[in-house]
Amino acid sequence: MPNAVLLSTLLSFGLLNCANAGFVDVPPQQLQGYLEKNAKVVVLFDSSDPKCTACEPADGGPFKSLSNDYGTSIQFVRVRWPSPWWKFPPAMSAFFKQANIMGIPAVVGIEDSRPVFVAAGRMENTDAARKKIASAMGAVSTKQK
Repeated sequence: MPNAVLLSTLLSFGLLNCANAGFVDVPPQQLQGYLEKNAKVVVLFDSSDPKCTACEPADGGPFKSLSNDYGTSIQFVRVRWPSPWWKFPPAMSAFFKQANIMGIPAVVGIEDSRPVFVAAGRMENTDAARKKIASAMGAVSTKQK
């Protein structure tokens, strides 16, 4: 039987999210630590602000679908912040400069804590995202096999 205290702790820190089985929600201030512990990560930067018309749906939409296609070869993470959507969290400034992220939503492939690809805008085409992941990170989804 799972340890209730451990599960509660993981949920409170955003490191476990039962509602979104394919990806986890990680708060902006905890992203760097997460990246240091995981070699290959695909991150969706997004906002829960309803005024962000380009942001992904709360359930993850296409990002959730994509995240279910890779098993454990790549970790999928969503970093969200509330209103206002256009004001990036201070914890993200250095990373956004390094990855050359100008706006959200943005999907970033990260290998060994370094950005290897950036896809700006809403994820409409998961096939295009799979191709980017395959070429930049060497991972093939179950849908491409």
